[in-house]
Amino acid sequence: MEPSPTELGCFIISKTINFEPGENSLYIAAVNNAGSSKSEKIFFTVPDNLQIVTTKTDLPKPPAIAWDTPSGKNTALKSSSTNIKASIKTPFRLTSVVLYLNGVSQGEMEIKSLQNEPNSYTIEKTINFKQVENNIYLVAISLAGNTTSESRSFICPPSSLQKDQLTSQTAPKTSNEVVNNQPAKQVANQPISASPETRNEVVAIPPAKSVTAQPLSAAPVITWTSPSSPHTTLDTYNGTVKAKIKSNSGIKSVLLYLNGISKGEADIQPLPAEPGTYLLEKNINFSPGENSIYLVATNNEGSNKSDERYFSNPAAIPPVITWSNPNTPNSLANTESLVISACINSPTELKSVKLLVNGNILTEDNVFQAAASGDCNINWQSTVILREGDNSIFIIAANVAGSTTSVKRSIKFQPAIAEKRLALIIGNSDYKNSATLKNPVNDANLMEGTLKDIGFEVIKHLNAGKDEMMSAIREFENKIANYNVALFYYAGHGNQVDGKNYLIPIDAKLEKPTDCRFEAVEVDLIVEEFERYQDNTNIVILDACRNNPFASWARGGEAGFKMMSFTSGTIVAFATSEGTTAADGKGANGLYTEELVKQILIPQSISSVFMNTRVQVRKLSGNTQVPLEVNKLNGDFFFRK
Repeated sequence: MEPSPTELGCFIISKTINFEPGENSLYIAAVNNAGSSKSEKIFFTVPDNLQIVTTKTDLPKPPAIAWDTPSGKNTALKSSSTNIKASIKTPFRLTSVVLYLNGVSQGEMEIKSLQNEPNSYTIEKTINFKQVENNIYLVAISLAGNTTSESRSFICPPSSLQKDQLTSQTAPKTSNEVVNNQPAKQVANQPISASPETRNEVVAIPPAKSVTAQPLSAAPVITWTSPSSPHTTLDTYNGTVKAKIKSNSGIKSVLLYLNGISKGEADIQPLPAEPGTYLLEKNINFSPGENSIYLVATNNEGSNKSDERYFSNPAAIPPVITWSNPNTPNSLANTESLVISACINSPTELKSVKLLVNGNILTEDNVFQAAASGDCNINWQSTVILREGDNSIFIIAANVAGSTTSVKRSIKFQPAIAEKRLALIIGNSDYKNSATLKNPVNDANLMEGTLKDIGFEVIKHLNAGKDEMMSAIREFENKIANYNVALFYYAGHGNQVDGKNYLIPIDAKLEKPTDCRFEAVEVDLIVEEFERYQDNTNIVILDACRNNPFASWARGGEAGFKMMSFTSGTIVAFATSEGTTAADGKGANGLYTEELVKQILIPQSISSVFMNTRVQVRKLSGNTQVPLEVNKLNGDFFFRK
């Protein structure tokens, strides 16, 4: 936000926003001492398949920080204070510059604009140190982001930090004057800056006056345990770091810094076997590429910073989203509330998961359970509230590498309607003009009792001739309009002629294949009637194709049933595959129907009922009978819930 150059009391805001697929809403809330106000909403619609490629040159550049004084990374001082100066360039307005001393913020710095250099600023400050080893860095913030400067290290003479030092031993001619003609000494293994541009030039500290005259501060001593080397290459995006910290006066805090940013205090545990020694152990999630970490430990005597450790990680990979529920692109729901789930694989720490429903963000998660290994390390789920009709759903998952939008899921919500169930059952065993069958009547009775137990009104006919079968079908068709679930079950002889499937009445006289057109009942009569009610649940079960061809036919009939062609709203289930025959069964019931009724009574979807029946029949028949179904229902159905 910047003041308007032409209108007093007006401010200008500017911000780049990344929109999600679908409809996005945007408004602005402004607050002053008198209260707050909100703008009207504006809306942006982004196509689902829109892809935007952004190059690095399109991105706004954060501030650039250059040290003027000191120019070197390490400087030895003669006193406990020094003057620092830095230049900052940014194409955007500089909002603040914060100084950090030994990892602790010292507040915002005073910023001065350079009149002769547009978009350039300078900061200058005198710093007073309270310990021998010191570290400082700057954080500059603009509208384009923030930048952390290189750190600068300073070594102060221990004698300059003592309250009761002798003036004759420590007083310099000037605050940061070079002491000549004395052998240079490095303090605490820090290199001494030799830069002529630094105001705090190399100081040679006489051993008798600076080091041995007063005791050194007993700040904590930090020793890395793991990693043991300065540079480590990882094949994952996290790792465990360990360090030992020795302190004779207890530990006040241990701060962990990742890529120059404080991650807060780290937990430490005392080591009973080593008095005055503490152990730090922490698992860290790293960003792609190179990462640096260091520790700053503080006790009553002062603070100390560890040396830095560097970690190189694999290249950044965005999340991969795989739908779990719904697992098909289009689905039907009859309840307003639906639990959806997805498998998200993210090699780095997952930052957020957003759920978009009809273009609006319904939920956003930012906290996740610990990631597991494998291709699905985050199992995510959420509850979605559907509107009546069609709903479009997306999942957007983000990590440090970027964000990924899932493929679209479309869910049609139709409020549940009370089910009215009707079934027509026909079982033919006692054939007059061919061999009788043992089990169809038993199968029809078993199916009748099963369906009545789960709420079906049943029309049943046993050992029916052609006229009786046609009359039963007409009665069934006249009632279907008043029901939303309709089931037709047939057990008995059946065959195919010229690609058409026929059910054989017990009085059929079949001397040649063409007789089926006049003596048998075509299955298409049932299926075509069902197609008038495509929003209903229509079920056709054919336990026919019994192994008993009509021997009087000169060339015999084709084995089994032919696969049928129909549009939608119906499922047709065959006791065996196309062109094969089904066994009549060794017991009181046929193998197919006996297994089917078992699955009907288990609470599961209709597709699972027929799939599990197929698995059992195939197993029990030694792979000689494999049931088959063609499912073109427009929604899911449960015989029993």
